[in-house]
Amino acid sequence: NSSRFGKCVRLCTDPNSGALLGAYFHTYLLEKSRVVQFGPQERNFHLFYQLLAVVAPTKKRPASRPAWRWRAPAAADSAGAASAAPAPPAELGLGDLKLGGASPAEFALLSSSGAQTSEGIDDVLGWADTAAALTSMGFTPDEQRALFAMLAALLHLSNLAYDDDAKGAAKTTPGCAAALGAAAHVLGASNLETLLTVREMAVKDEVMRIELRADQAAHARDGLLKSLYGLAFGWVVAKINTAMRRDGGGAAYVGGEGDVYVDALDIFGFENFGVNSFEQLCINFANEKLHQLFLYAMFKAEHEVIALEKVSLPPVDYADNERCLQMLERAPSGVFHLLDTCCRVNSSPSNFCLQVHAEHAACEFLVLGINGCNEDRAFTVRHFAGDVEYAVDDFLKKNAETMEVMTRQLLATPALAFLQATYDDAEETRAEREAAGGLRRSSSMGGGSSGTLLRSGSAPGGLGPGSPRRSSVGRVASTTGRRFLADMGLLMTQLSSTTAHFVHCVKPNGMEQPELLSYE
Repeated sequence: NSSRFGKCVRLCTDPNSGALLGAYFHTYLLEKSRVVQFGPQERNFHLFYQLLAVVAPTKKRPASRPAWRWRAPAAADSAGAASAAPAPPAELGLGDLKLGGASPAEFALLSSSGAQTSEGIDDVLGWADTAAALTSMGFTPDEQRALFAMLAALLHLSNLAYDDDAKGAAKTTPGCAAALGAAAHVLGASNLETLLTVREMAVKDEVMRIELRADQAAHARDGLLKSLYGLAFGWVVAKINTAMRRDGGGAAYVGGEGDVYVDALDIFGFENFGVNSFEQLCINFANEKLHQLFLYAMFKAEHEVIALEKVSLPPVDYADNERCLQMLERAPSGVFHLLDTCCRVNSSPSNFCLQVHAEHAACEFLVLGINGCNEDRAFTVRHFAGDVEYAVDDFLKKNAETMEVMTRQLLATPALAFLQATYDDAEETRAEREAAGGLRRSSSMGGGSSGTLLRSGSAPGGLGPGSPRRSSVGRVASTTGRRFLADMGLLMTQLSSTTAHFVHCVKPNGMEQPELLSYE
């Protein structure tokens, strides 16, 4: 679902026979914040509900809900062998996750929005489809159990609450004893409470222990939930890429010299909600980049036709969004760079917002309020699809989000050991990816369309493990915005080097109703 993360899949084919040789997924901006915060009457990620539904006692299921079953795939997997049926929940040992009989309403991770079910979605059947997909992609029963145990641990951890003791140190509240015990059992961490409430810092040859306050422990808990979910997501994507590699062996295939590939990009559409935050700025920035590419590709194609037919036409003006992109990404005063600077010096959201208005007051793509109203709380960008006001309250927190220190410590527990390699790889390649993507000035191309973008070309590209990397990279504090700019830089370099084909997505109505076409 590209409303939760963007993705680009490279389909590599033999230039002579056209046979599919392999595929590779690259993902963008997973909405990890949804793990701990989402809107009214929305649900968290579906797999949490599927897990609870499938471990619930049969007597608690509605009579209309069928028993767990598996829908066998119609064809063999990519290796040519028939896919094996996935193990039923009982054989995966899910009964030992301390979830039996619990409903979504009993977990803070799922209960905040008031929506535990969704019309038209059967979570038990959804589980069956998920299990079948995991099995067809080569996930072993042990790996599947490890994934579901991690999700169960997140559910238990979300129920932890803290109070300050007489010394001002965080302690879990008495009502959380069951949740703490269940999380410790699932993770195999007997010292879990200490890991969650005490920070250790190495100073020379000594280790300093710093006891967190209750608010700090709660913030660290939410950061841990997002970090672990993000690592698990990355692990699943890596496993899928391995399953789809060329000829079933060797490194994941991303395109060789002379091979032909098609990149299918499915990325978030333009967003404008009642309250827009950092995620919407990133998403709309991506749409601005694609809009620029779309304009450039379309005008270039038209000019080629005009030149071929030797038709003389006056110059054509179009709405170029280059200045908008420069305002957002150009160093050193672009919005993303100002945000990084404020994070680095531990500034405030209001100061960041005031800097945005001060630096770009003369830019036609920054909409100024009347008499400077609200300039310390929000700023408005004139995007190609309309004006969007961004509330800056959580901008610094979301941009500076890093892997919690306790994440590394928890990865040593038996239940999370499978994520260690993903963590190590993320730490090792993060700066290299940023350098390869280049936080460079935006290149003027002329102008994209939200929705699905297909590209085709030949020769190796910048997607996946085969992407070019620099051997030595200066260490710069990484931020979410910095990583996203780097990803977009790599993506646009790749897309600009091949031939563009666009698929326009049409939103038939704003009421999410079937068989209704509205022109308003």
